[in-house]
Amino acid sequence: AENMSERLLNFQPLEFVGTIFKNASAVVGGHAINVSVSILSSVLLVRYLGSERLGQYSALYAYLAIFSWITTLGIEPILVRKATQMQDQKRQVIGNGLVLSVFLSALATVLAVIFSVTTSYAKGFQWMLLIAAVDFLFLTPLRTSAVVFQIQLNQWYKVAITVSREIAWVIVLVLVITFKGGLFVIVLSRLLCSLAEGVAMFIVSRRFIKFNWYWKWSLSLEIIKEAWPLTFAALTGLIYMRIDQVLLFKLSSAKELGYYAAAVRLAELPTILPAAIMTAMLTVLSKVVDKEELFNRYMNIAFRSLAILIFGICTFVALGATTIITLPFGKEYLPSARVLSVLIWSEVGLFLNIAICIGLTAKGMQKYVPISTAAGAILNFILNIFFIPRWGIMGATWATVISYNVSGFVVFIFVPAVKNLALRSIRAAFLPFFCAFICMVFLFHLPKMISMILSLVIYPVLLFIFGALRMKDIRLLWSKDNV
Repeated sequence: AENMSERLLNFQPLEFVGTIFKNASAVVGGHAINVSVSILSSVLLVRYLGSERLGQYSALYAYLAIFSWITTLGIEPILVRKATQMQDQKRQVIGNGLVLSVFLSALATVLAVIFSVTTSYAKGFQWMLLIAAVDFLFLTPLRTSAVVFQIQLNQWYKVAITVSREIAWVIVLVLVITFKGGLFVIVLSRLLCSLAEGVAMFIVSRRFIKFNWYWKWSLSLEIIKEAWPLTFAALTGLIYMRIDQVLLFKLSSAKELGYYAAAVRLAELPTILPAAIMTAMLTVLSKVVDKEELFNRYMNIAFRSLAILIFGICTFVALGATTIITLPFGKEYLPSARVLSVLIWSEVGLFLNIAICIGLTAKGMQKYVPISTAAGAILNFILNIFFIPRWGIMGATWATVISYNVSGFVVFIFVPAVKNLALRSIRAAFLPFFCAFICMVFLFHLPKMISMILSLVIYPVLLFIFGALRMKDIRLLWSKDNV
């Protein structure tokens, strides 16, 4: 653990590209396993609970999600940056952050329960809501201790614990179903799995940094002050990411929303990629923030890598949307295919936005982050109000694509302090976009399965031809000097 800290203090230019790549790969790989296991647990729940009890179960956690932003106020990236830059005080920084999270999580839990009682939201099963609140809200500090793995560039430990938790949850579900346990037993079992996960995170993380529970009011205020833009971003992001579905339900119909939601579920899957890559890069970016040339080199690598990934994904999904939708969901959801073929392009803005926001956080400029989410929330709301009555689910789809890309990187062009990063992201995205455009033009009219397969070959070839992808990039990732 200490060797890693010493290397962070004394690394050479681009030394950690390989480490970043391995950490990001671990997160993506773990996410892929988690998604697979989650699908299995979802099937078990749906089949066993039936529609009414499944609705009650979903209502509990959907309600609690509204309060989840309170549990940390978005301080995790701030803890990573401060602990990385203040090596001699990193134990105090982490400990203080966890104590702060304890207070916030308790507050979120109390508010969630009180509000449910006063509004009679969970009338008839409020004891289950209390148990779910302990799981979803109160145990957050234990899970927050996983920032240590990010600081030490050892993300695979978090991945291993999370995957183990998902597997344990499936095993518990099988046992509950075998012995015909009720909804109360399922909620309680989920709490026990979350508790085991949180305790494991806490114990293993202390092997790398022996932090203690620590409280210093001035440090807490400093952390909150730096994190408030991320808190506001989380709030506006809730509107930004979900207002389309709320308005579609109100202005159109539940059936239309069902088609749209099916497409959204698949379109959002790639989001783990930029989150994994940039989470792994935050520690290194925080360390080189005063070395502008080196910082810019890392950001250029991030922008180019993410642009290559997302335009490849968009091309593949847009060309094969029909197959991608009907394979898991069946022909009943065929109307979702047209939505998915357009909606996937909203991920371009999301990919670049995550990179820009992590870069800003590393620089201590996170106060500019809410500009993006606030602009996205406002624009998405306005466009949906006008588009949905006229074009239904396709109106909501285009509203999302436009708002995500405008707020994702275009809006930052008009902010002088962020303009440079925004322009870098656009320059990095130009060639991958051009290659994706050529693929779409030449493959669009071919049979869907053939066009999907050909895109996997033609897109990378075009990247090499136009210089968007170079052999030295691949050698850099796998070079032994970088691990």
